[in-house]
Amino acid sequence: MWVAEEAWWKRHKLAENIVLESQKFDGSFAQLVNHLAQQSTHWKEWIDNCTETQLEHVFAYIRNKSEEKMPTYQMLLHLFNHATYHRGQLITMLRQLGADKIPATDFSAFCRLK
Repeated sequence: MWVAEEAWWKRHKLAENIVLESQKFDGSFAQLVNHLAQQSTHWKEWIDNCTETQLEHVFAYIRNKSEEKMPTYQMLLHLFNHATYHRGQLITMLRQLGADKIPATDFSAFCRLK
């Protein structure tokens, strides 16, 4: 999930020749969680301060050596929807390993906490 969030963040910031720190990572689980939390903070701060014009902005990026274009709001929908998919995969694997104290990950559960 960190790889995807970092890649989309750098694409969104119009970085060229993207090098992903997440792909070279060789640290502890705690460090991994910290990096993912930092990346999430970048997204939250940007979203908290973005305008409608910024959400509608179409940016170009390279994917599989081909130039693609996408409005920012669609990229955000893709990013967060795809993260949901991976959270489901992680929960399935944890349950198969016997984990039984897994917090709710449904968006509606998150909303009830607010």
